[in-house]
Amino acid sequence: MTGLYVHLPFCKRKCAYCDFYSVTETDKMDAYIAALCRDISACTYDDTIDTVFFGGGTPSLLSCENWRNLMGAIRARYPISEDGEITVECNPDSVSVRLLTTLKESGVNRISLGVQGLKDETLRTIGRLHDASSALNAIQLVAQYFDNLNVDYMIGLPHTSVDDVRRDIETLAPYCEHISVYALILEEETPLFRAVQSGEVRLPDDDTVADMYHTACEVLATHGLTRYEISNFAKEARQCRHNLHCWQFHPYLGFGAGAHGFVRGERYHYPCDLYAYIAGAAPSVETADMHTRMQEMIILGLRTTAGVDLHAFRALFGVDLSEAFGNALKDDTVRKTTVLDESHLRIRPEYLYVSNDIMEKFLD
Repeated sequence: MTGLYVHLPFCKRKCAYCDFYSVTETDKMDAYIAALCRDISACTYDDTIDTVFFGGGTPSLLSCENWRNLMGAIRARYPISEDGEITVECNPDSVSVRLLTTLKESGVNRISLGVQGLKDETLRTIGRLHDASSALNAIQLVAQYFDNLNVDYMIGLPHTSVDDVRRDIETLAPYCEHISVYALILEEETPLFRAVQSGEVRLPDDDTVADMYHTACEVLATHGLTRYEISNFAKEARQCRHNLHCWQFHPYLGFGAGAHGFVRGERYHYPCDLYAYIAGAAPSVETADMHTRMQEMIILGLRTTAGVDLHAFRALFGVDLSEAFGNALKDDTVRKTTVLDESHLRIRPEYLYVSNDIMEKFLD
């Protein structure tokens, strides 16, 4: 089974913290959708698709006609498994009855809503177009049409405290089957980075952000949302299967400007250029040596609570992980922070939040 990712880069306005590829030229949507349909129809990779993920940007800005055309092109080229997971990212300000009806009729069965926070001052500072009230209204509207809702929530934002995080998660959790809790990464060349550098905006310190994360974990657990990856929490059987494709080193196709894919053991990506993509730009292919691919599988697997599947590692590379990375496994930090049994290598739960330091031991 293979996953399929489609990047829809259009936004009404770019958020102050965002470093993802996005554009505001919404007048190019029709041409872009036509280009996506062209590339999907011409793809030579064959397999059954079991997950489809529409990310952005703001996919919920697309017209109903564009959604029907795009889903039609995917279904015409690829069989989608009966229990396939089809996710669309939405922003609260662009959710409507008409959109949700169209998505449901198109076979979409999972919505990911970019709430980010429930404090109006914070939402204004980071450039979101919604406020807390409209976010909650959007959540309640989505719940009328879909029984599988993810909410994206950010910690470490301006004007927020540990108590704010506790209150927000308590408010959001009852509505959600899945919540993603991301720590703000201050990317250079973004308006928020410049505002912080100038002193105009202050962010919580690292210790406070760590407390925010642990508080979120505790509150989510009380609502039956279990952590299965560093930033992702889900009720039973509601883990995001598309993201698991990536973390478990499974193949996935990618289409659209800035989209990445991983098939036949090779990674590829399209240029972050709307006009080049519409004109038919080919993706760049990255062919990694076996050692690099081993490292990728370990790093991705260690992000999850399940860890790296040792049997899958040997089946793919013909060597045991302990043979290929014996020195890393003997490192004092790795021995203290991980568990190695007969089937998996995993990071101990209490060390997941500082996993980068552990993962680096496998990159030496």
